[in-house]
Amino acid sequence: WIYGNAVVATAATSVGSDWVQSLVNESPVKLANLAMLGSAIGFIAGLLGIGGGVLNVPALVLLFGLSQKVAQGTSLAAMILPSTFACAHHVQTNNIAYRLLPGLICGIFLGANVGGHLALAYFTEATLRVVCSIMFGCIGAFYIYKNRSRPVAK
Repeated sequence: WIYGNAVVATAATSVGSDWVQSLVNESPVKLANLAMLGSAIGFIAGLLGIGGGVLNVPALVLLFGLSQKVAQGTSLAAMILPSTFACAHHVQTNNIAYRLLPGLICGIFLGANVGGHLALAYFTEATLRVVCSIMFGCIGAFYIYKNRSRPVAK
């Protein structure tokens, strides 16, 4: 609870005037569409336990015309607060394998920093779109393959 509030406070104080101004300049229809998209993606991500970026990045590129890099950055920034609250729910229901966290956190921290740097410094928009499409396709195919013969729990 304390951590969640600290993250909220940090996010609120780090919002710059550029962000506020860009929000004011958006049309009410576009803001409503973004809110509906965010609600749908949040619902699906929460229901399935997936990262919202898998849905959010393609939607921002295809539906709102953002560049791949801007969509990825926007998606990451948009998930900070919802991820904190979703994590709090999982803590309350004891759905976290705490023994795995140190390795996961270190690996994700390192991988995200290296991957983010490479994506911004060396990859073109077209390359990033292809890489994202291939990754999403492989993840989906692997998930279907691994679960094809498992019985459904009743």
